Amino acid sequence: DEAAWEEPVADEDPLSRRVLRQIELDLPRTFPDVPSFNENRQRKMGQLLRTYAFSNPDVGYCQSMNYVAGLLLLVFEDVTEAYSAFTVFMQIFALSGLYTKDFPLML
Repeated sequence: DEAAWEEPVADEDPLSRRVLRQIELDLPRTFPDVPSFNENRQRKMGQLLRTYAFSNPDVGYCQSMNYVAGLLLLVFEDVTEAYSAFTVFMQIFALSGLYTKDFPLML
């Protein structure tokens, strides 16, 4: 339920600020030519990415995660459903290996 959606609170350390800044920069860059990817979807994508980054600090946030999250929000309009699917992609299908240190899926 989107009404119950709560994001974790980011620490004020430099890493947290950098992650938040990068996510905010990437929001308008994601699918700018797709009319249905409007400000509401961008807002939801920010919620999803911030929650994932701070709930999974070993992965955090990396550019191009926004496209995975954005695509899922075009399929699942509800942010909680999109977050669940995003987590499945990252953990069950090991997509996080494209974003963690040393990029193990790229070897």
